[in-house]
Amino acid sequence: AIRLNPADEIARSRLTETVINCVAYSIHELPDGYLGDVIEDLQMLKELESIIAEISNEEKRSSYRRQVTEMRESINAYLNRKTET
Repeated sequence: AIRLNPADEIARSRLTETVINCVAYSIHELPDGYLGDVIEDLQMLKELESIIAEISNEEKRSSYRRQVTEMRESINAYLNRKTET
């Protein structure tokens, strides 16, 4: 939908929420374990940033950015713990 209409705010928000929910599921067992593919999740979060950047509602955009940042920090902390053991 975003490719067909880049200005579609509803599609941007729904895609953002879908990706956030997907990654949230992957990390919900942290610090004990990771349920998804770490590399894939980090890539999805990276790609999501450009989608979020085009959301016109500043409050939503800020909230989504904060969630992505927190998820990335959780994933990176998991990876750091994993490499230390």
